[in-house]
Amino acid sequence: MDEKSPLGDADLNTVLPIITTEHFNLQSVRSSTTSEAVGRASMFLGTVSTALVALSFAGQVTDFGGSFAVFGAVTFLSLFFLGVVTFDRTLQVSIEDVQAARRMNRLRRLYFELAPGLADYMAPPAVSDEAGEVLRSSGMRVARGQMLLTVAGMVSVVNSIILSVLVGMLVARLDPDLMWLAVSLGAVVFVGSVMLHERIQRVRRTEAHRSVP
Repeated sequence: MDEKSPLGDADLNTVLPIITTEHFNLQSVRSSTTSEAVGRASMFLGTVSTALVALSFAGQVTDFGGSFAVFGAVTFLSLFFLGVVTFDRTLQVSIEDVQAARRMNRLRRLYFELAPGLADYMAPPAVSDEAGEVLRSSGMRVARGQMLLTVAGMVSVVNSIILSVLVGMLVARLDPDLMWLAVSLGAVVFVGSVMLHERIQRVRRTEAHRSVP
């Protein structure tokens, strides 16, 4: 091999199958993370939908009395727990997906270094392996609002709605005349929960991206 090769003295015929296998494995990782994120989000949203239908039937049977309040509180607590674990796991697989994309970008840069002639036939890789650059090369807009467009971000909004409804329902149950307080407190809880979820996303993604050279 040419002494200027990025692989040094390694035999290209030996190294190339290793590189392509690694690229294929990383693509498989990205496919599996996407499938898991979509599957978990679908299960969560399906459970929320089913629970709301069950609540409507329970309200008719109990005439929205004390039994309905207990049933509703238990239901929303269960949904909130499911939302928390779904958010956490979808965030994990999202981070794993971005890390795999960064490694694939590194390999694609190596392909172009080994065969510069490919530049006329393949889309160029990102200029660096930084998460932001890799995402921009895929057409994504890197901004704080982007967090809400992820699967984890979607789950966080739905989960925040569940928590705000639970808090508002409990306050309204204590004193029906304080409906304005229940609505106001629910709105505050919703905004605070969305911001907390967003911060957790940002911190964990930043820590994960820094840990990978």
